[in-house]
Amino acid sequence: MGRGMGDNPTDTNDLTAIPGGPTAPEQQGSRGHKRKQTLLSLLDALAELSKDEELDGFVPNQQPSFEDDRDVPTVDEHLQKVGAEAFNKFQRRVMNLDKELRNFANAARQLGSSVGILSSSYHLRGRLAQILYLFRENAADLFPRKISRQSRESITTSNLSQFRKGKRHRVPPHVHNPIVMEKLEPEDFPEQLQMFAQDVTTFLDCLNEFPEFTDEAVNAAILALEGDLKYWASCLKAYEGQFKYPAVQRYLHDLSSEMGEHIDSISSSLSVFIEIGVPTIRFAQKHASQNLLNLSTVATFFSAVTATTMQFSFDMTEGTLANAVNSFWFTSLVFSIAAAVNSLLGVTWKQAMYRSPGHRVPWWVLIWIKRSPLAFLVLSVATFSMGLVLFAYSSGQHKVTCTLTTVFSACSIVGLAAVSTWFASERWTFSRHNGTKWLADVLSETKVKVKSTRGVKWLIYEPRAWAWACSGWTRRHFRKLSDAVSELSARTISRLNSDSDEKLGEAERGVTPVSPIPACTSPEPMSPAMRRGGSDTGPLLPIAEVRTNTATSVVGEEDGTASVMSDNLGPLPGPGRGRFANAVRAVIKMRAASTAFPVEGRNPRRQRTISSDGNGRDTEPVGVLKNSRV
Repeated sequence: MGRGMGDNPTDTNDLTAIPGGPTAPEQQGSRGHKRKQTLLSLLDALAELSKDEELDGFVPNQQPSFEDDRDVPTVDEHLQKVGAEAFNKFQRRVMNLDKELRNFANAARQLGSSVGILSSSYHLRGRLAQILYLFRENAADLFPRKISRQSRESITTSNLSQFRKGKRHRVPPHVHNPIVMEKLEPEDFPEQLQMFAQDVTTFLDCLNEFPEFTDEAVNAAILALEGDLKYWASCLKAYEGQFKYPAVQRYLHDLSSEMGEHIDSISSSLSVFIEIGVPTIRFAQKHASQNLLNLSTVATFFSAVTATTMQFSFDMTEGTLANAVNSFWFTSLVFSIAAAVNSLLGVTWKQAMYRSPGHRVPWWVLIWIKRSPLAFLVLSVATFSMGLVLFAYSSGQHKVTCTLTTVFSACSIVGLAAVSTWFASERWTFSRHNGTKWLADVLSETKVKVKSTRGVKWLIYEPRAWAWACSGWTRRHFRKLSDAVSELSARTISRLNSDSDEKLGEAERGVTPVSPIPACTSPEPMSPAMRRGGSDTGPLLPIAEVRTNTATSVVGEEDGTASVMSDNLGPLPGPGRGRFANAVRAVIKMRAASTAFPVEGRNPRRQRTISSDGNGRDTEPVGVLKNSRV
């Protein structure tokens, strides 16, 4: 029975048949089951993480590749996506900078002395292509499933024929994709970054060779990139021989994002420079060329005038004045032709794209091209004016013609010389102070310094002080003299008036009445003035006859008294001084009479010559003014 039981096979589904202790195959199965559970939990966590990223806005551009489990992405796949996105972003930034450099080169071809900026931009674009190639190789090693390598045959073979043709040109061909001719390895990273910094610096130097416009934004962006490139190159030299290590490759990949920020800044600054800086530089160069063209036109016209005028004197070879006239006019013609030719030469030189910048040209070349046309034109005008003045004398013109020609020519030459000196002084002030001071400021400072010198200060202020002292002394003494003259004239006039009054009194006392005075009903005695009535006029009096009985008025006062004004002019004395005194006296008496007799209708008052006491008896007025004089 026991053998039967042992012979019967056991049921696989009978759990009671499982032995108590685990066997070796069973232990291996349980371990595999645990690993599978752990992997599934990890994949679930990654799936949840990917869902969170999708909710945050991260949407992959490519379809994920699945390995063992077809429904859940792996961790490596996520790293591949992120790394590929970072490299693609860096590539777009580099291509954008290449596009801006190409546009800048096209716009700069219209400028003079643009060969330097064209060459530097072309070399910078080539360096960008090499940097992009190295970063692509590094990213292809890190992310092989997302970034493909670029074969060097496709880079060099397609552009080799074009490059060989371009070698014959002085300026490199302006191609869209610069060529990578060198065999680049990851070990070349430090050297390429260092050369990239040098190319960027060369481009900035060529950009600053245009003095008409300076963009601080471009300068700041390029200088920041240059400093970081030199720092990265010095750091990468410590990893020589280790550029195939994953850690170093990831460090290089991280550098691309930082470098891309600098490249974006340079691209935006170049875009603004193309829109604003290039038109400004073109306008400034066009303005300078237009000035030279104007000088050339004026010089050509003046040459024609000089040549026409020489027809009047070229056959006059006898005499010193005639030879001097021909000498000055021939010299004027030479200077005017030189001014016209040098102006055209300056225009051609300024518009040439291959000309050297201003700081790389000898000083005498710059002076000859920029200053000689105006100087020659001024000398031509001056010599022509001198010859014209001498021609007026040599041709026997009238003295008035010769004098006017000389005076006006001298004025024009003096004004021309003064303005030319002022222009030259302004140019010297600008070159000396770089626009921080005007010529008037320099002259004021020079004047103050000259006045502060000891000897000059004495010469300026001492004579002025003496002049003020002399003028003050003169004014004081003149005032005293004028006062003395006025006092003397007043005394003389008063003395003459007193003499005329004495003579008039003597004449009045010596006059006798000619006709008797008619009887008066008044019992009072008659006044001498009434006795002196008549027409007693002398032979020297051209004025009307003397009035005998003039105004007599008695004005009643508050105290009951009355005053009588009596005026009687006798014969005027003969001399002129007496006439003047009598005229003054007559004016004063007329004023007194006007106050004595007010106008009728205004404050009427009773006036009488004889007052009555109320009993019918007349009384003599009190305070009668008889024969009043000045």
